[in-house]
Amino acid sequence: MADDPKKPSPSKQDYAALGKRISEAYKPVEIGQAYTEMAKRLTEKFKPIQIRTDFGMGDAVKRISESLSSYTRNITAGWQQALSGFQTMMQNVLGDLEKLGRLEPTGWLPHSSTPVHLLEVDTSVDELKASVEQHYDENWPEIKAQFVERIGKYDLDDEAKETFLEALSAHETGHYRSVVRLLFPEFERVACKEFYQGKLYEPPTEGETQGKQITSLTGFRDSIGELPLGDVIGFDYGYHLYKKLDSHLYSSVGSSKSRIRRCQNDPVPNRNASLHGIVSYKSFQNSMNMLIMADYIYHLFSVMKAYLIEEESDNAETQTTQQTEGI
Repeated sequence: MADDPKKPSPSKQDYAALGKRISEAYKPVEIGQAYTEMAKRLTEKFKPIQIRTDFGMGDAVKRISESLSSYTRNITAGWQQALSGFQTMMQNVLGDLEKLGRLEPTGWLPHSSTPVHLLEVDTSVDELKASVEQHYDENWPEIKAQFVERIGKYDLDDEAKETFLEALSAHETGHYRSVVRLLFPEFERVACKEFYQGKLYEPPTEGETQGKQITSLTGFRDSIGELPLGDVIGFDYGYHLYKKLDSHLYSSVGSSKSRIRRCQNDPVPNRNASLHGIVSYKSFQNSMNMLIMADYIYHLFSVMKAYLIEEESDNAETQTTQQTEGI
């Protein structure tokens, strides 16, 4: 790809603010209200049309009225069916909000490996937290196999996949710090290779002679908002993981006592806190959460790479066509 002063982008339009928009658009309460209001508006809009038949035009008008009524009833049914399908899709995307609401205080990230059945048991936060950890510990061979299968399907180089496998082995042997400190640099390596044309700096913004280092993956994270919504939140619990990626994973910590305290209390690792030695992410939960987030980030890498390849192919085809036509 030729050097581009713009940020890496899988599309030609700028939707970098998608994360903030979906955070507002998909608040659980607002979703329920939106469905109710939409259903009400559609029901009112597509009430069967009533045509008067008492002004002497007889059966012809009655037949027209019946036909129109049948037609609008079909439209109403179609809209209601579409709305029902949309609601089902959103429920699948967002997951069972009540159950995930019980998981969130425990500090565990949701994932396809999450023991959802444990979320149905009425226990305290501490008991649930311990139960989820016990599940991951006792079922590790099966859970590891799931990770290996998923990673094998991503369109990333062998180095990325082998690094993830090493992280799984480190977790298995109890080297939990190593998992966190291994994967964050690997994210940067993959992004540098696939999306920054090998450069270690973000493209400079207006007024800058040189952009910032890519350590926070700012351009990549902004470009996530340019992907089709389904690719971002269609991943298992992708909406929840995207929110955590956007709000926490790369947030700056610095010397702020409140930020340091927040990172210390959050079982999901923060890149700045980890690699600068501010917080030691040494627990089983820290390690598992890192593996879960890495699975999601590898997924985003893979789909974004596919769009970039497609765009390069389209550009090459357009250039060839123009040369052939002598443009």
